[in-house]
Amino acid sequence: MKKYNTFFFFLFLMFSCTTNPFWDDPSTKIMRLTGTVHPEDNLTNTPAYVWLEGLEIDTVTNDNKEFLIEINSTQTPAGNINGPLKIYFYLHNYRISHATIYFTDGHFSDSQTDFSSDGELLEPIALEKLVSAETLLPSVFRPALIETLRIKLDLEVHNSTTRLIGYKKVLAQNTYLPSGVIFRSLEDEGDIYINRLYNDSIVPIEYSAGSALTWLYEIDSDSLQLSQGEYEVFPFFLVEQNQVPENLFFSLGIDNTININAHYLKLPMDMVPGFLTVQ
Repeated sequence: MKKYNTFFFFLFLMFSCTTNPFWDDPSTKIMRLTGTVHPEDNLTNTPAYVWLEGLEIDTVTNDNKEFLIEINSTQTPAGNINGPLKIYFYLHNYRISHATIYFTDGHFSDSQTDFSSDGELLEPIALEKLVSAETLLPSVFRPALIETLRIKLDLEVHNSTTRLIGYKKVLAQNTYLPSGVIFRSLEDEGDIYINRLYNDSIVPIEYSAGSALTWLYEIDSDSLQLSQGEYEVFPFFLVEQNQVPENLFFSLGIDNTININAHYLKLPMDMVPGFLTVQ
C-alpha cells in the first residue's frame, strides 16, 4: 500500500504545479534575439558571426543577412541573469560592433536601448570594412617546370589607420619577406599544407588610411610539398583590433590567433582566396 501512496504523491506534484517545483527556471519559454547585419562591400558574402557574451551562444547570419539567437536558459550559478549582456557582430577585417540586451530576473527587460522588449534589434548593424584583401596567383603550377610559385596578397586599408600583422623574414631594418601561406585541398578540406620561410617571425606594421599594398610570397618549388590536385590558397594576415574579446576567439575554436594552423580558417573574413591546380 505504501508504494501506491508514493506513486499518487508524485502524480499530485506533476499535475498541481504550473512551474517546476524544485527550482525557478524562467526559460520554459524560449527567448529569441533577431536582427540584420550589413557588412560593407562584402565581396565573398561571408556570413557575419554573432556571439552573445556571458551565455556563450553563437550563430551566423543567413543569406538575407539576418540572425537568430535562441536562449533556452538564463540561469547561472549566481541565479537568474540581471543587467546587460553584449551581443558582438564580427568579421575579421571589419570593425567589430556590438549591441546590448538587458535582463530582469532572467527575462528581457521592458526598458531597452538596442532591442525591443521582445528581442528584435531596433536598427540594422552596419559593419565598417577596415581592409580589403585579395589573393592573386597563377591558376596552374607545374613544379617540374617552374622553380618559383609567386603569390600576391593585395591589401587596401580603408578609412582608418590600421595595424596589420603577418609572418615575415626580416632581412634588414624595414626590409621583409612575407611568409605564411595556407593551402587547403578542394578534394579533402581536412588536408591542409602550410608553407613558411625559415626563421620568420610575427611583424606588426601600421598603415594609414588609403594605403594600398602588395605582399609578395615567393615559394621555391622544392619546398612546396603539395600533391597534384586543386587547392584554395590563403596568405596569412591579421587585422589588429583590441576591442575583440578573447572569449570570442575561443567560441570560434581558436586558442591563439597568431598561430598559423587550420584554426586560422575558422576566422570569419571577407578575403578573396586564390585557387591553384598543381600538376
